[in-house]
Amino acid sequence: MFLNILWMICWKFEKNFGGRCTKRFLWSLAKRSLTAKKPLLIRIYILVGVIRGQGIPVVYNTLKKVYKTHEIDYPDLDFWYHRFYTGDYDLDYDRSRDPKPLVFLDLNLEAAYSIFKELQPQDRIPVRKVSKNICVLIDSMRTIIDNVWLIVSLLNETETRFHWVSVKHVHDGPGRNDIKKAFDYLSLHLNLPGYGIEDFMLSFPLGVKCEDIFEEFINSLRQPLHVRKLRFKLCTLTEIYLLLLNVKPIILKEIQISYQEGEDDMEIFDKIKVLEQWKLANELIMPGHLIGPVEHYCYFKKITIELRVLRPEDGHPIRQLLHESRKIEHLRIIFHRRFTYKELQELFDAEEHGSRQMFIRIPATQEHYLITFLHSLHKTDINIIRVKGWEPMRAHRGQRLP
Repeated sequence: MFLNILWMICWKFEKNFGGRCTKRFLWSLAKRSLTAKKPLLIRIYILVGVIRGQGIPVVYNTLKKVYKTHEIDYPDLDFWYHRFYTGDYDLDYDRSRDPKPLVFLDLNLEAAYSIFKELQPQDRIPVRKVSKNICVLIDSMRTIIDNVWLIVSLLNETETRFHWVSVKHVHDGPGRNDIKKAFDYLSLHLNLPGYGIEDFMLSFPLGVKCEDIFEEFINSLRQPLHVRKLRFKLCTLTEIYLLLLNVKPIILKEIQISYQEGEDDMEIFDKIKVLEQWKLANELIMPGHLIGPVEHYCYFKKITIELRVLRPEDGHPIRQLLHESRKIEHLRIIFHRRFTYKELQELFDAEEHGSRQMFIRIPATQEHYLITFLHSLHKTDINIIRVKGWEPMRAHRGQRLP
């Protein structure tokens, strides 16, 4: 620093530095730098930077070459820089006389909460590391996430979507390391407190085997998942069971299942059917045939089934479900073929009620099922709705019989 100041004195001082101070002042500054201790010497560095017309980033980088980063207080640098810049070159100014500068933690909790509430959920994660108080405050906030999707694709990528954020891991085929990265990405977010998920979907293509990675992900979860809608696409029943086991009951309202068939499906489904998560959900969507006895589906208010092929044995479980369930309000069946009115009437053992409707009386109740159907090009969409009242027409209009 002594040599730098001497260079400033000798090398065209007035021309290069605009006469901001006298040569005598610079000479006294150079002599003082020889015996100055670290805090004072840092101020001299800042003052020299101001005289030479350097900005704060340049002065800061110069200091980092001489001192360690933790020895440089950036707010202190900012204070002295602007003080010198205004022409006050007093190096011995006592800052203890100044009021203590306010910091973020001086804000009251309501103001801090309002600020953090404006951040996206993924942006709150690094902020949690600032201090313990901020971490506790952010963890106390309840956040509803629109969607959490993990999609393993055969198109050389694994995609993770988290609250509108999409992360793609490119690889040669569905590589295990990249699938693990995607699960680790989810685990990091899902273990944060205060999160609720509107739509959680897992999707695996046929041929992808990652049961051990999935089990590791399940074991890494430190709290139940607050999920309203849970969707599985081409997962195994084991993966479905493990994730259902880690979802908080009551909150889960909809389950959508598309699974890869395996040898132990019946045994695993016997475990699924006794879960509270299964019994307390309102809606079930299954693109396939019902698994196991009908009584396992009597917990749901709405069931959607999509059948590509109607087997002779499928008719009886559907009729049995309608007669035995006391909770079901809406059964939707999508057939991948066109049916005539007569075929549908025989399938459900229903009574005629107009050209596009039929009904089924529910024994020992004052209710019936109204059946409507629509034909598309190669599909028949059937809706069976539970209606109060014996008389179909009046009940359908919303009029309950006395």
